[in-house]
Amino acid sequence: MELLKKDLKSRRMSYLRSSLNHNGEPKKNTLIFLHGFPDTPHAWRYQFSHFYPNYVLIAPYAPGVDGEVTKNTPSLDELATDYIELLHEQAVGEITIVAHDLGGPVAARMLMKSPDLFKSCIFINSLSIEQMYFRKKYLKQVKKSYYIFLFQSPKLATKVVKLFWKKLQPLILKANRIDAPENYYGIEVLESIKLYKSFFSEVRVLFRKIPNKIKTSCHFIWAKDDYYLNTPTNEELETHYEDYGLEIIDGHHWLQLERPQNINELIERKL
Repeated sequence: MELLKKDLKSRRMSYLRSSLNHNGEPKKNTLIFLHGFPDTPHAWRYQFSHFYPNYVLIAPYAPGVDGEVTKNTPSLDELATDYIELLHEQAVGEITIVAHDLGGPVAARMLMKSPDLFKSCIFINSLSIEQMYFRKKYLKQVKKSYYIFLFQSPKLATKVVKLFWKKLQPLILKANRIDAPENYYGIEVLESIKLYKSFFSEVRVLFRKIPNKIKTSCHFIWAKDDYYLNTPTNEELETHYEDYGLEIIDGHHWLQLERPQNINELIERKL
């Protein structure tokens, strides 16, 4: 995977991209991987090695996570537009989005903005902002999502989390069965805390408007023991998607790291 840069109007975007050819043969289709918090595109390393021979792989860094200075945190619409523009330049053939955690809201917005661009989307323990708003009536989800409210003051939240990051990081890794060194996450991953305020500021719009259903085929892969997000209900999925599927497997929030072989097989099945 090659690290590349793209200059945008308001910032410089970093992303990883695989070669366009394999053994002299051009690749025919594209997978774009969207990571969550706290994370980087390297959360998809097991998927990169598996899908590299047959697909063009693209994996953007969330704003700030790459070390690039971002004056203003992009909105959900802006981030979706940036990634769609990147795909128009770099993608080949049919395009499938694979999203985890905070990558979910971006993926869903991309599907809303350019539905004809995508063949399908695979959400791994992730969901849209519209789904999150739908869950406001569930006390269990509200309790799980307490940190979202804290992150609405991103400067303060980032400072506080940085103070405890050395102790907090090993706990996250252990609780979610991630086999990685204790310093696996650099301090730069905390920059994506800013996205929580940017994304969830759009929730107020949902008080007035229920969005149209997403028409692109979407499949949800969910861990039985996700500490942060409830498993979506059929009512929830039916409200937001025209064509959807749900598969629940053993594991925790970072399934792509905890159970890479299972995840690769499930992704392959949906391509």
